[in-house]
Amino acid sequence: MILGNVCTRNCAFCAVSHSKAGEADQEEPVRLKEAVNVSGLKHIVVTSVTPHNIETIPRLYPLPQYRHGASSRRGFLACWLKPRKEPVPERW
Repeated sequence: MILGNVCTRNCAFCAVSHSKAGEADQEEPVRLKEAVNVSGLKHIVVTSVTPHNIETIPRLYPLPQYRHGASSRRGFLACWLKPRKEPVPERW
């Protein structure tokens, strides 16, 4: 899970702690890339908490996004992984 372990929402079905959003760790994309490269995985699923300050992410991480749609705001780490030549389908 990226963007910490605290979510600004308080969904009844979720076990993630809730509170005010903290600062995004600017080294997280680099560490995630290194972890994926070392593990040798071909595919990963990246999930995140939903801090309501997420609109600041493109400013903090000015990286291209490869997936569009509901999760596009959280797709900021995609370019640190292996970029796809074809677009990722909205539904798999």
